[in-house]
Amino acid sequence: KLYRLGTELFASALWIALPMVGMLMFANLALGVISRVAPQMNIFAIGFPITLVVGLVGIAVTLPMLDQPFMALMEKAIEVFGGA
Repeated sequence: KLYRLGTELFASALWIALPMVGMLMFANLALGVISRVAPQMNIFAIGFPITLVVGLVGIAVTLPMLDQPFMALMEKAIEVFGGA
C-alpha cells in the first residue's frame, strides 16, 4: 500500500507542477524566437529577469488553486500511515 502512495505522490506532484512547467517552457520558447529574430539583442541580459517574473507571477496565480490537491494528498498519506 505504501508503493501506491508513492505512485499517487508522483502523479500529484506532476499535476501540481505542470502549469508552472508549461508557463516557463512557453516563456523560454518565446525568448528563443526573440533571439532568432533579433540576434543583436543580448538575450542573457533580458532572459533571466523575464523568466524570473514569469515564474513569480505563475506561482502567485497557481498557488491559490493548490489547496485541494495538497489536502487530498495529505489525507491519503494520513490514511496510509494509520491516522485516525
